Amino acid sequence: MDFNEFKEEVKENIKDFLPERYENASVSISEVIKNNDTKLYGLTVRMEDQTIAPTLYLEDYFNELESGKSMDYVLDHIAEVYDEASVNGIDIDTKDMIDKITNYEETKGKIVPRVVNRESNEERLKRMPHTDMGDLAVTYHVDLGNSEDGQMSVAVSNEMLDKYGVSVEELHEKACENMKEISPTSFETMVETLANLMIPDYENMTPEEKADARSQFDMPDPGMYVLSNGPKSFGAAALLDTDTMDKIEAEVGDFYILPSSVHETLIVPIREGMELKDLEAMVQEVNATQVAPNEVLSDHVYKYDSKNKEIYRADKEAEHFKEKEEKRPSLKGRIEEKKKEVKEKDSKTDKVKTKTEVRE
Repeated sequence: MDFNEFKEEVKENIKDFLPERYENASVSISEVIKNNDTKLYGLTVRMEDQTIAPTLYLEDYFNELESGKSMDYVLDHIAEVYDEASVNGIDIDTKDMIDKITNYEETKGKIVPRVVNRESNEERLKRMPHTDMGDLAVTYHVDLGNSEDGQMSVAVSNEMLDKYGVSVEELHEKACENMKEISPTSFETMVETLANLMIPDYENMTPEEKADARSQFDMPDPGMYVLSNGPKSFGAAALLDTDTMDKIEAEVGDFYILPSSVHETLIVPIREGMELKDLEAMVQEVNATQVAPNEVLSDHVYKYDSKNKEIYRADKEAEHFKEKEEKRPSLKGRIEEKKKEVKEKDSKTDKVKTKTEVRE
């Protein structure tokens, strides 16, 4: 059975595995463009009283079938996950939830940033407010909490931004502020990261227990650090945490940033004899062979400009600092300038209102 046949099988039979309340629901499978303009196919089962229903992507379930699971097993798994999402209220299938995510006052404390590749997301970015960051881009998402299958979120669209009534710069500032509370930055050695993956209950051990546990494994220290967030989900956004970036520079000195994926980056202290071209070749090879297409962040290596609080491509260092000498505003500077313009505009509006009231 190929993937197209699988999709049709799911569409025709999924209701047999769902509870009775889905009896009169309509079933559809549609193409959805995700990160890096990757195309996925999503299942939607919409009941009669729903305006919006959750979407469940089918690629992972097709992999289950190919790994030897029966079609009945896969359909039962799809039905279980789909119904659980609806029952737990994680989906956005109610008018109340739609009203909330399009109301800035209700939503502003839940908006978080993500860092993605700008060129690879050219089509998606046309429909989303974003902030360019060299060949990367920052997008914005409403965090809806966690489920069994990971973090749930809704991407902020241009239409949503219009309803919010704020600028992209204000959205960016609020998202970076929220990030520190919703998904705090995680910075640890590569050895610590590997230990967390390999040693059960490692994170709950005392320092002495951790050292003893690590000694049981052959874990040479590669001299790298992992920068992400607690959930290790879209943790490349930690690059926007300038406080942490400054602390990293103070701790390790000058460093390269290797874009491991959209979920984390690697911090590599610059050492004598280290060649940028070798690091870029390593990043490109890993992206081509180890990283899922929709999780690739970039094929380039970056550095951090602590003066201007922004990252830049390491192979374009001369151009970066030439621009700074020409006094081109940094990302932070552009945000501050935009906020100043908005305040001045609001002030003028208030003065006009006051004059009108006096005349009346």
